[in-house]
This record gives sequence, C-alpha cells and structure tokens, in this order.
Amino acid sequence: MFSICDSHCHLESMKEYSPAQQPDFLHITCGYSHKSSIENFEIAKENPNVFCCLGIAPQEAMKFEDVNAEVQKAEEFIVACSKISPGKLVAIGEIGLDYHWAKTQEEKDRQMGCFLSMLSLAKKLSLPVVIHSRNSMDEVIDVLAQQQPKSIMMHCYGGKQEHTKRLLELGALLSLPPLRSKERKQAIKLAGAHNIVCETDAPYIGKTPLAVQESIRMVSDALSMPEKEAQERTTKNALEFFSIK
Repeated sequence: MFSICDSHCHLESMKEYSPAQQPDFLHITCGYSHKSSIENFEIAKENPNVFCCLGIAPQEAMKFEDVNAEVQKAEEFIVACSKISPGKLVAIGEIGLDYHWAKTQEEKDRQMGCFLSMLSLAKKLSLPVVIHSRNSMDEVIDVLAQQQPKSIMMHCYGGKQEHTKRLLELGALLSLPPLRSKERKQAIKLAGAHNIVCETDAPYIGKTPLAVQESIRMVSDALSMPEKEAQERTTKNALEFFSIK
C-alpha cells in the first residue's frame, strides 16, 4: 500500500506541502502541543496517507503553570480522537524529557509529570509511544524501563552506544533524521535494519517529508544494503509499529 514512510513530521507547520500529491507516501504527523495535536488530527482525518501521534512535548510541558489541568485537557481530547477516528491515532507522542530547555527543577518536574501522565494514557489506550529525549537519555530510559509502554520509538535518535544497547533491550525502534553523525552510524550498525525507521522532523530538520530519502540513504550506507531494500525495510517497520494495514 505504501512504498515509503516518514515516521515523524509536523504537517501542520507545512502549509505549502500537500500529502495528497504523494499517495503512496506514508506520513506520520506528530503533535507536540494541544493546538498542534488538534491541527494534526484534522490533517490525518482528511488524508488517507496520513496518520497522527498526539501528545504534549516536554518543551511545552515545562511552560505549564497548572500541569494537571493542561494534561487533563490534552488527555480528554486524545481520548475523544481515539473514539472518533480510532484508526487515525496511531501513537502517543511526542512525549519525553528535554533538559536542554528545562534548567530549573520546577521545569524538570513539570516535564516529568506530563511524561508520566502521557505514558499512563498510552497504556490505557493500548498505543505505542514516540519519545523526545534531549540531554536526558539516562532519565528517559529509566522511566521507560519502569513504565514498560506497549512499544517505543525514539524520535530523532542519535544517542551513545550504551544508550542504544539499553533501548534495544527494551525493544525500542530508533527513528533517524536526515542528519549524519558518527553516533547515528554506530546506532544503525548496532540496531540492524529491523529496528530502524526513518524520519525528517520536517520542517525543522528536513524541509519536507521528501527529505526522508536522505535518512534511508544513511541506513543503506551504514549497513551496505541496497537503498531500495533499506526503504522497504524501514517502511515495513513503521507500518508494523503503528499497526497500519
């Protein structure tokens, strides 16, 4: 059905890009705030080749004056979406911890509170989670090991070898953006093609989802496998992770 997949993009921020013009291209568009989740859910409903992840990213959660109230509002919306179009909501995300932005203990506590609530919601809805982690990998992995979500995808992954090993032990998929680095090459080799998906984080890293081809080439080069095979394998991994038929 789909020949290629961008496992993480933000279509609500790309008004000039039309997913309808790429019918065999699978787009996973991700919310990071209440507003962006609403927008991405509408885009997913309107396009047969778009599915969405809904959640509150840590860089948003740290701004909340009343974390419980904001999380409750987000949860009510996400639960409603799961009933309105259950096939379109495929994961909770992006969620996690970001200590690049969170400097005070209060900001970190807000992030953690939201993260734990979103993980709990994912369990209730029996959905996988898409994880945002920046300068917080040890803490994130500890939480994931304790909470044991259904399935884990690490967004924009570029972690150290020790983190890669721990994540693979948890059964996580590594989602790779179109940015080459020594750490990503090592992660690809350690994980193998069966544990990798490709993303763009467009428009923030790749300009559009079409930049996922560079992520695919990165996998192809690191594993010395044909680019077409890397594309097929990473697309299959995404379809299975998100339970898209």
